[in-house]
Amino acid sequence: MYTALPLLDKALQLLEELPCIADAHVHLLDRRSPWELALELAGYRVSLAQVIEIRPPIQLVSEKASRLLPRAWKLSHPVLEKLAPWLLEHYESPSRLLTETVMFLSRFRAIDPKEAAATSGADLVVYADPEPSAGAMEAYSRARGRLSSGYRGLKLITTLHMVWPDSKEVEAVFEAANERAAPILVHAGCDPGLWELPVFCALGNPAKLEQYIAAYRDVPVIIAHCGGYSAAAPGVYTREAIELARRYSNVYLDTSAVPLEVLEIVLGSLSPERILHGSDYPVVEEDTPARSAARLAAAAISRGVTSRRALEAMMYQNLEEILGQQCRPIEPP
Repeated sequence: MYTALPLLDKALQLLEELPCIADAHVHLLDRRSPWELALELAGYRVSLAQVIEIRPPIQLVSEKASRLLPRAWKLSHPVLEKLAPWLLEHYESPSRLLTETVMFLSRFRAIDPKEAAATSGADLVVYADPEPSAGAMEAYSRARGRLSSGYRGLKLITTLHMVWPDSKEVEAVFEAANERAAPILVHAGCDPGLWELPVFCALGNPAKLEQYIAAYRDVPVIIAHCGGYSAAAPGVYTREAIELARRYSNVYLDTSAVPLEVLEIVLGSLSPERILHGSDYPVVEEDTPARSAARLAAAAISRGVTSRRALEAMMYQNLEEILGQQCRPIEPP
């Protein structure tokens, strides 16, 4: 049995022995440039990172939420009162919840993959948001176009786009990815703001993707946050994500924004070859890639997954295999 400090010390020691770290899940927020992000990541020894573009349909979310939010707030109140009463206290009312949701969405922006390629520091691989809220035909067209213009994969965030994972819109994105055997990174779990309400969080249930995962076996599918993104109920869909990874060889889980106890469940349930280190940096700014990597290493130690081979697989080799690109050692300044 490890106590907290010796466990962390051992985790950091294991990480120091690795030549580099890859990060399967970062974002470009606010006024950061790709150049700044690449240098920041290199400071954490990350030399290969997937940058996840999100183009949130703010007007659509606002309009739908305005109609549905009062009833969803009322229905969710008993659940949140039990699981996370502090969320109810923080948001206070549906109107404040909607305001904070729009503020959160406004942090994201489109990313030019050519601009991201012209950086020093970490190598940035950009995933495009095909905007499934625009409809199936448009999502297919946008996905194809963006994969032809320098984007390396596709990001499906069904929560923010207010579409179901088993919808025709999502099938269209899988079809476009399949044409190029491009990877898809799928958000799974809740999101900040109105998606913490159970009725909206259900849009992030990865189990509803199974028919498309099964139909498109040549498409690598990365389930973000190990299925468990949620402030109210961390690990909300982790069991569903684990079961998909067990059943389908094209499914991986990324560890971004996942607490230690959820990571321990994942490490006790899946082979390291199906797990990708991710941080979600800088959405949760205090949770840097260094901290997320240490947390994953600590979870591995607590589950007895301590071989150099297993740690290298999770920290960079699995992502190298998906992308066909190496994680190179970062030279000290």
